[in-house]
Amino acid sequence: GADRNATLPASGSLGRASEGDGLAPSAGLWLRALRARDDPRVVGDAEPVQLVQLELPDPSPFRFNRVFMPLSPEIKRWWSQPEAVRFSCFLEHRLTRGYSFVVQAVQVGQAQPPRVARAVIHLPPSVVAENCTLRYLAVQSGPSGEVGPALLVICPVRGDVGQVLPAGPAAVRWQLQRKLDDVMSRGLLMRLVMVPLFGLLLPCMWFSYLGPLGFVVGAFFFFALVFCVSSFIVIFCVMVQRRCHLYAQRWRRVWRLRALKRHTKSVSGAFGEAGPCCICLADNDHRSSLIALLPCRHALHDECYRSWVLADSYPSNELICPLCRQKADAIGRLETVIVVD
Repeated sequence: GADRNATLPASGSLGRASEGDGLAPSAGLWLRALRARDDPRVVGDAEPVQLVQLELPDPSPFRFNRVFMPLSPEIKRWWSQPEAVRFSCFLEHRLTRGYSFVVQAVQVGQAQPPRVARAVIHLPPSVVAENCTLRYLAVQSGPSGEVGPALLVICPVRGDVGQVLPAGPAAVRWQLQRKLDDVMSRGLLMRLVMVPLFGLLLPCMWFSYLGPLGFVVGAFFFFALVFCVSSFIVIFCVMVQRRCHLYAQRWRRVWRLRALKRHTKSVSGAFGEAGPCCICLADNDHRSSLIALLPCRHALHDECYRSWVLADSYPSNELICPLCRQKADAIGRLETVIVVD
């Protein structure tokens, strides 16, 4: 099917093509734009027109810039008169040939039926045909040469199939940006997997555009980056594993201490109950603040023992006595002593 559009806009100013448009003049080639007319009603059969492509420098990898002009001298004569010609254009898409521009020029002011010229401009598969722009130009062979009609086609380039983009930093950056955009357009899980992989492959992809030697240099940087990243990941995993192990062992001891405190035993006496605490070395003023570790029966402050168990420097995975290093199987509470005068 064909998508018919209105007449495409064309600039009405005269002058040389600018380098910013990617159409710098070469070898005496001057371009100046003619204003497009309204779409005519085509009457009668259209005369096919053969077009020739002019040689133009095309440094931009982002756009497809081409200039076409008719071969027939007779077509050139009446096509180059803007007041006597009306142009129309539509975009045609066929499965066998892809996209193409169909341009019709109708000669007005002559006897009926009017003369109609029809030209077809085929587009390569790498361009985004829906965003193309067609302009009508007058081409001069020199500053004082004969003016001839021409068609200027400007299309953005997709760059994944068809036309090969020129090598260079601009093209490389554009290709890498497209690959990154394709990665970011995927789902969250794919982004989490593909973004780090894209970062690792970035040096190899960047240098591969410079040729075989560049590919070797890119591979060297790739393996160096993989080594650095893997070393960092291993060190990070070891640190995380160590912290998790210490955290798990700490709370295992705290859980064990709480379980023993829920089932304390009453003891009448313990070693060191009248002396200083073996951890903080403070005097034991109140018997209620003391606990006795069983079966060794060493007395110490309850809060001091809990703080020692929670410390990272705790020397064992089990509850032990800080004096004799014997395993504590139970916690004892000292009986209150009533002194009678």
